[in-house]
Amino acid sequence: MSFIEYRFKVNWGDTDAAGIVFYPNFYKWMDQATHHFFSKLGYPTSKMFTENHVSIPIVEAKCQFQSPLFFD
Repeated sequence: MSFIEYRFKVNWGDTDAAGIVFYPNFYKWMDQATHHFFSKLGYPTSKMFTENHVSIPIVEAKCQFQSPLFFD
């Protein structure tokens, strides 16, 4: 089994005054990871819409926070 890994660095602007990630950023990163996933499969989402008229709507999103994520 293979997998596609998406890595990113938490920037200072992604956090609150305590250096803890502000929760809406998780949804931003999930969206970025989705675009990364399809690009790695050979279907960049930018071309999927313009060339094939296919879009990927988000119909539901949910997070269960297990522990905080910090800057850097």
